[in-house]
Amino acid sequence: MNINASDAEPDRKAARLERQVARTEKALAAVKAG
Repeated sequence: MNINASDAEPDRKAARLERQVARTEKALAAVKAG
């Protein structure tokens, strides 16, 4: 059974989404500051 592999996949996607959100928030902050 491959439970560990399928469990890790959503975690990787979530981590990538979190990085994307953080980058977007930084960009928005830069726009507001500028």
